Amino acid sequence: FDANVNINWPLVHYKSAVRYLSKDSTDIAATGGTNWQKYLPPRFQKRIFFPTLWSDKEKANWGKRWVEDALEWRLDRGIGSCEEFMPAIDAWTLEWIANSDEVRVEINTEEWPVFTAEPMFQGTLIQIMALEQLQGRDFKEGRVLRKLKRYARRSEGGFSKELKLLFKENKKLQDN
Repeated sequence: FDANVNINWPLVHYKSAVRYLSKDSTDIAATGGTNWQKYLPPRFQKRIFFPTLWSDKEKANWGKRWVEDALEWRLDRGIGSCEEFMPAIDAWTLEWIANSDEVRVEINTEEWPVFTAEPMFQGTLIQIMALEQLQGRDFKEGRVLRKLKRYARRSEGGFSKELKLLFKENKKLQDN
């Protein structure tokens, strides 16, 4: 009950809010003038009806299962897919990752030449690396690069000749 009321429902609500309210960057009157982007994510809304059921670790990782599901769903699509939901999913998952005590992602962009062609894949790379950690996998550059390449192929217009060459240049990473 706590998970549905306190995590799943607010995230669905947040996703819808981003879809309809993000068209205007200013605070919208329908929100009562509040900064909904800051206060709507469930990590700010820990309404726990049965606190003794939750461990300290579960409380610290509030929404983790939803983040894993959202990342898997997100990475299964390309850049141009489901544009009405992607900003919400990206914003919340990347914020959750940034504030997580469990997940640490460090990227040296010089080691990822694909970013010279498509810097927008940096957020996707962060999401892939975070999901790998959340699933308890050891980091393997080749596997992560293959996932990024698969994502790029699914993207509308995201797999240019230049990007294809850069993925070939990174082939040595896939051999790890």
